[in-house]
Amino acid sequence: MKKSFLCAGLILPLAACSPAQEQPSDAPAAAAGASAAASASGESGRAGIERRLDGLVADLVKEHHGAEVGIALTDAQGTLAAGAPGKGPAWSTIKVPIAITALRDGATTDLVDAAITESDNDAAYALWSKVKWSEDNATAAIDEVLAEGGSKATWQKPDANGDVSFGYAEWLIKDQATFAAHLNCVADHKQVSRAMGDIVEWQQYGLTALDNTRAKGGWGFDEDSGRYTQRQFGVLDVGDTKSDAHGSIGIALTVVYNDMDDFGSEQDAYDDAVKALDDAAGDLKDMISEGIDDGTLTPVHDCDGLPRAHATSAPDHASEKGASVSAATSSEPASSSRRPAANSARN
Repeated sequence: MKKSFLCAGLILPLAACSPAQEQPSDAPAAAAGASAAASASGESGRAGIERRLDGLVADLVKEHHGAEVGIALTDAQGTLAAGAPGKGPAWSTIKVPIAITALRDGATTDLVDAAITESDNDAAYALWSKVKWSEDNATAAIDEVLAEGGSKATWQKPDANGDVSFGYAEWLIKDQATFAAHLNCVADHKQVSRAMGDIVEWQQYGLTALDNTRAKGGWGFDEDSGRYTQRQFGVLDVGDTKSDAHGSIGIALTVVYNDMDDFGSEQDAYDDAVKALDDAAGDLKDMISEGIDDGTLTPVHDCDGLPRAHATSAPDHASEKGASVSAATSSEPASSSRRPAANSARN
């Protein structure tokens, strides 16, 4: 059932909207045509996975209004990616490294939980402010956290007051997947990881709906470019911790609509993007399970070689959504725990 939404307006780096009421997410749909063909072709190894990713992207583009779709997977051997690289705003996905940095600077866990589990923009701005007033250079401090996970982002220039529109940071999906795969290697990640595994129900779609996955989403309409974007990234915890196959696989997704004329409203674009993320996530989990079974994919289970200022040599593999799957199988003020508006929302 459609819901109505009320926009609070553009304030500081990002706008946010609060809904009139919640709306259940749509059920996943299959998008496996070309990717299944890749599997059936007998092509094996990482080249086979790359071809399946290409096929999945092609299916999603075809089935979802010609959207720009990008997928990245990171394991211990590196990153495999297909489709769009994820240029443009990272939206609320950037709250993850901000929250970790803020915890190091003494932020409360209540703020972290609100910013991650509910994607509350007031809480996120409070975390950003904590970093800003605790560090000589806020973005440099967050960059250190990103580097501990082998990642990086590009920030907008500060305004006259030193504020940065952090939701507009560019964080490519290959870098997001890398960070996710090595999240357990980042010091002070535990509270944020727990929050990523406890996302509120109305945001549980795509990666956030998968078992054994800690993930964060973000979405928004960029009025300057006219592009509507949904982003998600997360870590899939795989294998029994007592087995050699245990560890983490990083995943990042982007869905971008360049032509809003295909939709009656931004809410319609939001709903279609949710379906696209559901389609992608289900197929990816099967693909990853098969890749681990046949040895093509190797979960990340140590932190060797990562640039890190604080991380320990061994990661913490605590799944936040139950037992792990078997190897055999911006500144953004004014939000709420209710579903944010798709129209004009930045989240």
